[in-house]
Amino acid sequence: MTTEIRIINVLLAIVGFILSALGLAHILTGYYSSRKTKNFFVLFFFILNAYIMCILLRELTYYHVGEGWSAFSRILFFGHGICAATLTILITAFILTASGERKLYSSRLFLTAVSIWGFYIFLMVYNLFSGIIYTVDGRNVYSRGPWYPLLISATALIMGLNALALWLYRDRLSQRQMRAFLIYIIIPTASMIIQVRFFGINLISLSTVIAALMSLYYIITDQTNIFRIQEQENTKLRADIMLAQIQPHFLFNTLTVIRQLCRDDPEKAERGVTEFAKYLRHNMDSLSMDRPIPFTEELEHVREYLELLRLRFGDELDVEYDLEYTDFKMPTLTLQPLVENAVLHGVRANGDGSGMIRIRSRSLSDHIEVTVEDDGGGFDTSILDEHTDRYGDGRSHTGLINIKRRISMICDGRLEIESEVGRGTTARVMLPLLHS
Repeated sequence: MTTEIRIINVLLAIVGFILSALGLAHILTGYYSSRKTKNFFVLFFFILNAYIMCILLRELTYYHVGEGWSAFSRILFFGHGICAATLTILITAFILTASGERKLYSSRLFLTAVSIWGFYIFLMVYNLFSGIIYTVDGRNVYSRGPWYPLLISATALIMGLNALALWLYRDRLSQRQMRAFLIYIIIPTASMIIQVRFFGINLISLSTVIAALMSLYYIITDQTNIFRIQEQENTKLRADIMLAQIQPHFLFNTLTVIRQLCRDDPEKAERGVTEFAKYLRHNMDSLSMDRPIPFTEELEHVREYLELLRLRFGDELDVEYDLEYTDFKMPTLTLQPLVENAVLHGVRANGDGSGMIRIRSRSLSDHIEVTVEDDGGGFDTSILDEHTDRYGDGRSHTGLINIKRRISMICDGRLEIESEVGRGTTARVMLPLLHS
């Protein structure tokens, strides 16, 4: 073998080792793959690094003559062969696992692949004593033995079983998974055929690394896409749960108002039922919305709710609107619970039960601001505990926490509560301009 070919092989091995090491580092520092996938690729690239290292060390020690160096080369060739076969059987296991096989040892295909892999290992061990696969003489020169095609055939059979597994389980695998596994089957197999036919340049090492990295890309891309979809579904589920917590709270308080009117003023109660039915009929669709709605629609919720309250409280409740800007969107059932809190825990908490609610909306330089102010008794905001969803005195404030989370999840906004004992409370919703 010429010096030029030897230099090419060393360069190929160095590039392969660097790429393989980068692949291993990428997997170890990544967070977007499942635990099984991460464990598989960590093991896979660890063995791949060992595989490339055996090739690189052999190339670097090729010109070292002596029995000691010959023995070292035999160890390297043995390690190289074991790693190559193990990488192939790992692909078999991963294909079956990805296709839904929970118990590999109940799969005939996997057991067949393991049997061939075991035969391969037997040949490698037997070769240490017989030299029927390959030999390394006292001059540290490598030569193929008469049974070398048998060793290659064993590896080719496992690759063939991998291809068969892809065909049998094609309906269970995503397109990206199919591409990943096909790449790892086709590229190394083609390189192996070329290398058997044209002995000299070691193409299979670099091609194996490239195929592994391409497979990693497709597998990680596939799982990232799955995780993104799952996260969107989880976000929607959390929003639905929060919305479900808000709706019964609102309905319960409204029906409580009507119940009180039934006892105190049946005529007003009748009007209240009519107003409530109108509210439900016109706004039921928005109650289950998980995306922002026009502010004017949310404001209409508030107006109808306040009309119900006025049936009970009359002139005791004064509402003022200061709407400088209304052409924007906000999560449904965001403003109404804030107004409800201002009425029930602010204005109605006054000694005489009367007071004023002020609703403002305006567009600032970098955000839209909606505020609900009351002149009630106020409270010490230090008692708010977001981790337990309760006030420091034990009262629940689940509604405020749900509003805050919904605003954050649905439109990346935020809710701030300012209050001072004896001076009233201000709830301030801040929304990014992109939702205008």
